[in-house]
Amino acid sequence: MNTENLGQKRQGSTLIVAAIGLAIPAWSIAFNLGVYGTVLYNHLFIILAASIAILLSAFVLRKSEFKQARLGWCQILLLILPSAWLLLEIVLHQTTSPYFLTLRFVMSLATGLVSLPYIAYYLVIAIIPGVDGITTMKHKMGLFIIVAIVSGIGFLSGQYHYYVLSCNDFQLAGDSVPDNCWEMSVDGTSVEALQ
Repeated sequence: MNTENLGQKRQGSTLIVAAIGLAIPAWSIAFNLGVYGTVLYNHLFIILAASIAILLSAFVLRKSEFKQARLGWCQILLLILPSAWLLLEIVLHQTTSPYFLTLRFVMSLATGLVSLPYIAYYLVIAIIPGVDGITTMKHKMGLFIIVAIVSGIGFLSGQYHYYVLSCNDFQLAGDSVPDNCWEMSVDGTSVEALQ
């Protein structure tokens, strides 16, 4: 086997591992967003913890130890954004001013759409060995598309959860029961939609 084929096999294997590693949390976040219409606090705190850990690790590591350890001001801003959003929520938690409500919305949107993808990218590079070896645009775009498709399916599955999950499924999992779940009778034969 020549070196080029070996490199392609490694990229393929790395792509599969990265796709699985990203798809699982993406599904969970998207499913809950579909069911409840929000990103749940436990996912927000995971994002916050990851951003703080990445930022502090970058200050401890030298560039020779980890290629992405050197952060520019833009990367630092992206990593600080979730913490800034949390502080804003703490300070403004009872504020009803339209200006501050708009600021809160913009901060949450920026965290979700700009900071979260960067944090996910950083986590993938740190956790999955060789992922930075995915060099072809086809594989990079493929990874992005795979995660986007899985997220979309997760969101739609959450949005239309009542086709496959009953209220009992949510209760057994220890989750909040959505308003529009399906209630099964005790004998499990009839199913009614809660409206």
